[in-house]
Amino acid sequence: MGKRGFSVYVDAAVQRQIERDNLAELIAAHEAEHGVLSDAEIEAARALLRRDADGGVGNSAR
Repeated sequence: MGKRGFSVYVDAAVQRQIERDNLAELIAAHEAEHGVLSDAEIEAARALLRRDADGGVGNSAR
């Protein structure tokens, strides 16, 4: 991996960590106000993320 390739890799890793940190903050704020997320709420969020990951098309096989 060249210098630029490494930089791109590090930039992407830092961006993912920032997104995870932001998500953790959102979850903590939600739980402080509304209580712990239920399994159903977590699964609904995962389903939304899966749809986002496949371009919003969805996949009924999942």
